[in-house]
Amino acid sequence: MEESLVLRRHIRERFELAYSLDALGLVATAEGHHAEARAALREGLCLRQELGDRWGIAQSLESIAALAAAGTQPQRALELAGLAAGIRENIGGQLTPMERAMLDHWLVPLRRVLGEDATTLAWEAGRATPVGQAVERGLAATEAPPTRANRRRSHPQEQVTVLSPREQEVAALLAHGLSNRQIAERLVVTERTVATHIEHILDKLGFASRHQVGAWAAERGLLA
Repeated sequence: MEESLVLRRHIRERFELAYSLDALGLVATAEGHHAEARAALREGLCLRQELGDRWGIAQSLESIAALAAAGTQPQRALELAGLAAGIRENIGGQLTPMERAMLDHWLVPLRRVLGEDATTLAWEAGRATPVGQAVERGLAATEAPPTRANRRRSHPQEQVTVLSPREQEVAALLAHGLSNRQIAERLVVTERTVATHIEHILDKLGFASRHQVGAWAAERGLLA
């Protein structure tokens, strides 16, 4: 999925890029990487809104709902799923059997925990929401919680020197779209060491995903 992002950004294929971001967000959610999932799903939802892809917006909202469920936000998850259901009803779209199974994977347990009445209220509140407001609520659900690292984003001129020389090398290789294994081979270190460097870079820059780091490195000329 990460390789598909690099290729689709290169050829400027925005419609398919949104699908890659959504899929990557689902993988990150399943692996417990919620910060990376938020970043990917937020970008994908924004793209789909710009493209006017209502079907895709519904898919993004369902993916963000799964993230909310994984992040122990059951009511928000149900409301987001209701938002997606309302959009699907308006455009006459239906879930495929696979999509239904993926939705039920987290939806059914939430219904058991919250009860039928609370579930219905949250779901119906989402279904009655216009598309524009639905997107706003989806974006709100992908906002990163405030941290000390996030506050440093307002001072980009200080960020390059915050990284060690090795971290700057890793950031530059991320901009080339390399995987952890490829970076490890290039720098002759272990994948675990690369993962640690990336974790430190994300914390220092206040970013949520490796893709943001890559874009940041390219903007600041680290590729040279």
